[in-house]
Amino acid sequence: MLGERLAQLRKERDLTQEQLAKIFNMSRSTYAQYEVDRRHPDYNTLKMIAEYFNVSTDYLLGRTDDPSPRKDVRDVFTPEVLAEHGVEYAEVSDYLKKNGITDREAVEMLKEIDDFRKRMIAKYVEKS
Repeated sequence: MLGERLAQLRKERDLTQEQLAKIFNMSRSTYAQYEVDRRHPDYNTLKMIAEYFNVSTDYLLGRTDDPSPRKDVRDVFTPEVLAEHGVEYAEVSDYLKKNGITDREAVEMLKEIDDFRKRMIAKYVEKS
């Protein structure tokens, strides 16, 4: 999966393996082996590649089809969004801290809530 994603991202940007190898400070052969899944990058290299392409490492590894890097909870719980729902930003921030909920956990909870909402809407539409 990693190799397919790397090749796809490279081709979408009209880059060569040689160009990316230079950008990532490695040999073309090493990069080419990543694209055919003969070698796998170490964590730091994987992170560097993800940052370069502005995708998540989960996307590169095939754990998700959403290429977007994970958002920080502060990107999701903006004061403006919360105000639309009558909630103060400080209240949410304090609640998360008091309950030991990390930014990543909060974002995952929001995704689960949104998925549930979508399923309920689909179920309701089916009955109509």
